[in-house]
Amino acid sequence: MKTLNIIFALIFGALSLSAQDVYVTVYNNNLGVIKETRKVTLNKGLTRFYIADVPTQIDPTSVHLKFDGQILEQNYKYDLADKFSILRKYIDKEIELTDEKGNVTKGKLISVGGDDLVLSKSEGGLLMISGLKKYRISVNRLPEGFVTKPTLEYLAKSESEGEKKIELSYFTGGMNWQAEYVAVLNETDDELKLNSWVSITNNSGATFKNAKVKLVAGEINRAYTEEPQPVFAMEKRMNADEASFEGRDFFEYHIYELNRPTTLANREQKQIAFFNSDKIAAKKKLSLRFYAYENGKKKNAKITVEFVNDKANNLGMPLPAGKIRIFKKDKESLEFIGEDALGHTAKNEKVILTIGKAFDVYGKCVETKKEKIAKNVYEITNRITVSNAKNEDADVEVFKSFSGDWKILNSDMKYSKVNSRTAKFIIKVPAESKRTITFTVRITR
Repeated sequence: MKTLNIIFALIFGALSLSAQDVYVTVYNNNLGVIKETRKVTLNKGLTRFYIADVPTQIDPTSVHLKFDGQILEQNYKYDLADKFSILRKYIDKEIELTDEKGNVTKGKLISVGGDDLVLSKSEGGLLMISGLKKYRISVNRLPEGFVTKPTLEYLAKSESEGEKKIELSYFTGGMNWQAEYVAVLNETDDELKLNSWVSITNNSGATFKNAKVKLVAGEINRAYTEEPQPVFAMEKRMNADEASFEGRDFFEYHIYELNRPTTLANREQKQIAFFNSDKIAAKKKLSLRFYAYENGKKKNAKITVEFVNDKANNLGMPLPAGKIRIFKKDKESLEFIGEDALGHTAKNEKVILTIGKAFDVYGKCVETKKEKIAKNVYEITNRITVSNAKNEDADVEVFKSFSGDWKILNSDMKYSKVNSRTAKFIIKVPAESKRTITFTVRITR
């Protein structure tokens, strides 16, 4: 009885060799664009050849081939051969079983389900087997339509014969990338170090060896949307002069090109150093924001860290979207103090990171008086109390939002108008003390 290995060789005599000159461009939205070179042996005139080892998530409609000839037909074969799928095709056909002692049993396969099998023996009677691990199973040939790997089959017309190079390009799903950042604040919270890694996820169903990798940052419109696969960070450091990626503008997006080939294995998350920058001027801020519906509600101050992404601040490059984890040194170790999601950030743009909520700085806003002076017109007196339980002074930005057109009639503290619905006060609260802001506002609803 012939083995399946011999059959595979006969079927795929014109199978392409492994990919060469591989280029992989990965986008943020579950998309990879692949360009590679393959070698196939072609007959002159009408010829058939196969390209195996393509991703299981390939988009067959996106495939483009460039070679000295004309493509007449393309078929994407993805019905992969395995033991049970092959056996199901052999119902009512002869198979051969060999047990651990070398005893051979031939017969017609009656049924197969899970790890159970029923065989009508050639010498008569039925053999019912529960558990196939003790047996080696042989069949005559691979059933029609099966392949061992996802395969593109082509019917083509070639202008010449012999071994030829073809250029293959296609889209595949299952590929994503994301930037991961690690920031370390200094002791005085006015400077930080920032390093970044790129996490590339390959769940496409194929491995791309020694690929030249590019990453595209931006919102690429697709005709459909899919949820991206999660990626995980690797918190390591790298010197700026060892940066692995070269960034540049590309259409209305940004592209980052790895300066060396790398292998993107299937079902792998690969982390590659992106950049490292020190002495970035930063500013920690504490803020309280009160809305009309929060009368009397105690709120802890929000903590943010801000810095400018420009050359003067040792940055000045487009920062792709990703997660930023912030640390600060406590004695001999770094401690995690918060994280935030960074959107795609252009150079010269300010970055504002929300770190968490302050433990010892909090406040509340109370309406002490409300008077209706006309239809839909009210005068409201507010008292905002900000408490600082720390052993050092705290500068706090206080925002008060109004539901309607507003005008502050009087206030015991200076304010600025942020927008049509918000006023801003800046208050310094001494250590272990409280400060209040009292003002009257006229609101038209």
